[in-house]
Amino acid sequence: MKGIKKLLTRTILVLVLCLVVASTAACVPPGTSNPASTPTPTPTSVSTPVSGVQPPPIDRNWISPATVQISNFYPGATAEWSIQVHNGYTFATDKYLVTTEVGEYSAWIHLKKELKDSSATNVLGIYSTGDKTGTIPTNEVLVAIAYNSATNEIKIEGFVPDFARYLTIEYDHQSPTTYSVYYRNPDTLKTGYAAPPAGAQSWVLIADPSPVLAPYESREILVTLAMPTKAVAPDAKWEFWVGVKEKSSAEAGVSFSVELASTWLIEMRGVN
Repeated sequence: MKGIKKLLTRTILVLVLCLVVASTAACVPPGTSNPASTPTPTPTSVSTPVSGVQPPPIDRNWISPATVQISNFYPGATAEWSIQVHNGYTFATDKYLVTTEVGEYSAWIHLKKELKDSSATNVLGIYSTGDKTGTIPTNEVLVAIAYNSATNEIKIEGFVPDFARYLTIEYDHQSPTTYSVYYRNPDTLKTGYAAPPAGAQSWVLIADPSPVLAPYESREILVTLAMPTKAVAPDAKWEFWVGVKEKSSAEAGVSFSVELASTWLIEMRGVN
């Protein structure tokens, strides 16, 4: 083998809850919100199930709620709510540049995630192309014939000797996924709402910005919005987003990640 290269959040709060499934929203009408009377109240809400609304699929990534609405906000106020992040399941995709030597028809390839059940039968596909874009097939017929659990390597045979190709391996795994949970400026704005004021990012605290979730696991992440007492109050309603996506990592074999977002709509005191 000549070489194998890895390519690769003191005020009355009103909240409305929706469920996001990937990029499709399935909304549940709001329940009642009971503001707490403590100096820094924690909002509570009761959602009312609606006939015909399907539960979220366990095999897809999603977050909930899709929308958080906060009213009567002002400098010195604090609001918090937990968003739920669910890790669905996506088979792993590893990419390599593999160069074989003269007379070499097989090779051991290290996988970046743990192969499910330690079985080569869980290798879903092996694709060989002559370019990174995958548009030039090499006509190699590649098969995973063995697996070494100690090194997490699969043995592939069917290579053309003395040849370089871009290899894509798809396989079932049982490894956890690390997510990024973060503040972000909105790409689009809800009608009647303005972009977040300067410094808004520093007002948002995310309790666990890098949760590690097993396949099909859901976890609540507390998001706190705390506006400093001396902050200048915006003269309009404004919004920000809390984004969630798989953390990009060449080592994890992640080449593309769909971003989900929870929209936070803030209505300042005295603003209609």
